[in-house]
Amino acid sequence: MLAMISRFNEKEESLVRSGLAAEITLDDQQQGLVNQKIERLNELLDQENLLLMEVIAHQLKGIFEQMNAEELKNLVFKMELEITKNRVEKEAEYLKRINEIWQLMKT
Repeated sequence: MLAMISRFNEKEESLVRSGLAAEITLDDQQQGLVNQKIERLNELLDQENLLLMEVIAHQLKGIFEQMNAEELKNLVFKMELEITKNRVEKEAEYLKRINEIWQLMKT
């Protein structure tokens, strides 16, 4: 787990140093909104409501873009692709990874 955190932090820091990404900014409102969207995506996944999942995922991707959280934005994009292909197992994997990384970022 620590290795994953370290790799994530190193990647983000190297992107910031190289000028490819800005620092990730987290304010309380965005954190609450992201938590809400991830929770809703989990509920919709359980219901296999792909139409609403696609809408919420797109919104979440926009939030991560505003936060300069490139890795999370890219994972949500990949999840969106799996939603359009109706691959529930892959969607669940991406959602789990998104949530894990998000939880690490908040600490």
